[in-house]
Amino acid sequence: MKTRYTIRTGFKVCYKEKNSKTWIRHWLAKTYAQAVDMLNYYQRYPQHSREDNHLLKNPKWKIIPVSINEVIAGIWLEDPF
Repeated sequence: MKTRYTIRTGFKVCYKEKNSKTWIRHWLAKTYAQAVDMLNYYQRYPQHSREDNHLLKNPKWKIIPVSINEVIAGIWLEDPF
């Protein structure tokens, strides 16, 4: 029996607008607690899109773990804002 290990390298707070199929990364967090705090903040106050700065209307929010492949690709080297 093989054992599968999961290495937690961070978390992404992502949103999906109505009629969209893709999750868009809005924020990176090192710990799950930080991601939950940011998620609670985003749900309370209106947010703007990262791509074209329009006001998000009724977005769905989700916390997704960062994969090893994303770390190798340089996700932590990107500008967070």
